[in-house]
Amino acid sequence: VAIGMVAASEVGKGLGCSAAGVAERLRALLERLGLPLEVPESLGEAALSLIRHDKKRMGDNVTLVLVDVLGSAVLLPVSVELCTAAFRRTIIPI
Repeated sequence: VAIGMVAASEVGKGLGCSAAGVAERLRALLERLGLPLEVPESLGEAALSLIRHDKKRMGDNVTLVLVDVLGSAVLLPVSVELCTAAFRRTIIPI
């Protein structure tokens, strides 16, 4: 879940629908909690396939929960390609 939150926050940042600093604060908080923020490369493709089969997917879009300001969120349909690109940035070689 934390990895998905990090990827979604990057999507929100890239689309300009999240306030400045939200993605960075979220990442810092999740890191302080000791939650995983990256996917080992060996699990990357399997994890990416989850996006393609997400229950929130409709056609070529996935509805993401994006934090616009701390304490508030919006639902936004985002292309599967954009979600996949954001998630790929969380994959690390091991």
